[in-house]
Amino acid sequence: MSFWEVKDRAGQTIAIHQRKDRPDGGKDMAWRRPSGELGLNGTRLESLPLYGAHRLAAEWPEPQPLVLTEGEKACDALVAAGVPAVASVTGASSTPSAESLGDLAGRFVILWPDNDEAGRAHMLRIAERLSGSAVVGWLDWSDAPEKGDAADFLAHHEAADVRELLKSATDVPDDISGTTPSAESAVSAVSTLSAHTAHHLSAHTALSAQRQWPEPPGRQAFLGLAGRVVEAVDGYTEADPVAVLATFLAAFGSLVGSGPHALVGADRHGANLFLALVGKSAKARKGASWTPVRELFRQVDLDWTAQRVIGGLGSGEGVVHCVRDRVERLEGKKDGDFEVVVVDPGEDDKRALVLAPELAAVLRVMARQGSTLSAVLRDAWDRGDLRITTRNAPIRATGAHVSVIAHVTEEELRRELTDTETVNGFGNRFLWLAVRRSKELPEPEPFRGAELDRLAAEVLEAALATANLRAELTRTDAARELWRAEYPQLSAERSGLAGALTDRGEPQVLRLSLVYALADRSPAIDVPHLEAALELWRYAERSTTYLFGDSLGDPVADRILGFLRVQGPQAREALRELFGRHVASGRLDHALLALAERGLVEVRREATGGRPRELWRIPEQSAKSALS
Repeated sequence: MSFWEVKDRAGQTIAIHQRKDRPDGGKDMAWRRPSGELGLNGTRLESLPLYGAHRLAAEWPEPQPLVLTEGEKACDALVAAGVPAVASVTGASSTPSAESLGDLAGRFVILWPDNDEAGRAHMLRIAERLSGSAVVGWLDWSDAPEKGDAADFLAHHEAADVRELLKSATDVPDDISGTTPSAESAVSAVSTLSAHTAHHLSAHTALSAQRQWPEPPGRQAFLGLAGRVVEAVDGYTEADPVAVLATFLAAFGSLVGSGPHALVGADRHGANLFLALVGKSAKARKGASWTPVRELFRQVDLDWTAQRVIGGLGSGEGVVHCVRDRVERLEGKKDGDFEVVVVDPGEDDKRALVLAPELAAVLRVMARQGSTLSAVLRDAWDRGDLRITTRNAPIRATGAHVSVIAHVTEEELRRELTDTETVNGFGNRFLWLAVRRSKELPEPEPFRGAELDRLAAEVLEAALATANLRAELTRTDAARELWRAEYPQLSAERSGLAGALTDRGEPQVLRLSLVYALADRSPAIDVPHLEAALELWRYAERSTTYLFGDSLGDPVADRILGFLRVQGPQAREALRELFGRHVASGRLDHALLALAERGLVEVRREATGGRPRELWRIPEQSAKSALS
């Protein structure tokens, strides 16, 4: 028995499709609700999202060609072969609604019908509904068996054969009366569609080039003790050296506590870092970077590792509880006197290194109405004085030293972090680093022995040197000169989501340089410490550009940009139709203005004898540079 989850744009399961194959070769299909109960409780099949539609924005940028199949099995076969695909879930007798197909607006869609009359009729109806909102192609697999689909093709062919077959896609036929078009019409259709194919494949290639993996940080980032740790554990882990480096810095910054600090005016910055490691998938080995670092810090301070490393970011209350203050109250005695009663002993140790292996879930929690998590994280990074005010049991933490190491996949991050409001709320407190598996180690040796002992002794010595330090660390004269030279670039404004995520460059570099100096047992922040911090920060900037490109963090503007890249110049009326006229004119104006101010689109006004006609397009120079 097979099950497929149909999810909405946010990744929430809407329905479950069940298939049971019969011994006679037939199949029994059934629908279930997310709770497991049979039936859809009145929900019409036509209104269900396309299968796989939740992956569109995150995994497959809009210029990328996309295959639409009938049924989930064929879709899964294509995706497994590396071909972007979604599927209708209505069955051949019905058709997805215009709203369900709305996610395909502005895309290049190749329809792959099941090889029977019902399947071709089904796809022809879909083509009619997509007309005017997407570029639509038609795939005719000439050797297909009766009812054959993409899954049948891949059962006997390689992934490369699929990509070759897609190149033969033609224009949508006028009808399905014949199985094979005439030679003349076929040549004409292929010629017409090939121009579309070339355009969209070129656009996709350009977008991929814009999102090449960021250049790794230079040797300056692997300074001193931190660099020696990365070098020592490299043979024991598949983790990215950048992930190991950043994880060590976050752990060391947590271990040393809130005593050592730097000042910017009256603002106090400690050694606590918020770190987000972003990988393409679970195979990026994001979590593997913590394993050797954890073993190292177990040798250094077992109590800290066992008691002050906290799992999960479920709520703001949970974070505050880990570092909460002692609570006492006066209670009357029988003799009329009063005594102090300890209601809650609290936590004497205000350090907390919070591990969040599923940051996407954290982002969803913060989106809920009434969630205190975002506000608590902001306060934890900014000041360390935290408070949850509830009528029954208010909790408070003062002098908290909270650090965070979070993991997330690219797909989840792009799906959940889509607006600058969320980013400005908490995202720019994090260092966002793109990471990937560095090597294959089928049977890695455990990190232990003399090398581990030697490094642990070094870390312990550095930690002890700062254990009772509550002083401000300042820059040396040479470091101050370098800081002044770099400051204009650090404080320069950047637009879009990538700019919002890196909006705190100055304090982030300051904190990193502080941690590097403490690990070096230096009484001041010197040039090498600042250079190391700058090098790692530049990698964070390159990572955010790779992850978000020129996304503005405005869903309306981002969709318009993708639509224009695929469809070419469009009138304002067509842009309104893109959203089914559900976006107000003022909202559309705001999005277009934001795009125009950044040079991403331009408008040409044509005289009509009345109100000028607006034609919006990608600037010619931008289009040329993107495709060169």
